[in-house]
Amino acid sequence: MTPEPSIAPALREWHRIVANGDLAALPALLHPDVVFRSPVAFKPYRGAPTVALFGPSNPVKWGPWPQGYAQPQNPYRLRGTQRVANVILLQGAGDCVPCMEEGCERHVRSLSDCLQKLSSQEVIAAAQSLLEK
Repeated sequence: MTPEPSIAPALREWHRIVANGDLAALPALLHPDVVFRSPVAFKPYRGAPTVALFGPSNPVKWGPWPQGYAQPQNPYRLRGTQRVANVILLQGAGDCVPCMEEGCERHVRSLSDCLQKLSSQEVIAAAQSLLEK
């Protein structure tokens, strides 16, 4: 698959960043108005509408902090899709979620069914609901 020519330089830079493990250059690739960012916890974009996808990871520990949230307790529950201010946290389904493991086969290269089963329609609907004024 050949990337769209207009994004080829950014894609090359992304691959360089990943290969070198140097995230210092990542902010230069991220326009403040982009809808998709990853990793979501890399830098807090205060106030930016955020759809955070969670499967095996603990959203209480790793969820992005919502704009204006000033309570002492964490804003998220351990399970379930939820919205707090500018953040929609979409969590995959399953009795095991969040399992806190590295995929269903318990190694870093295994897939997580809970994330694989999140549909693009769910993600798009969440983004649209955040972007509606």
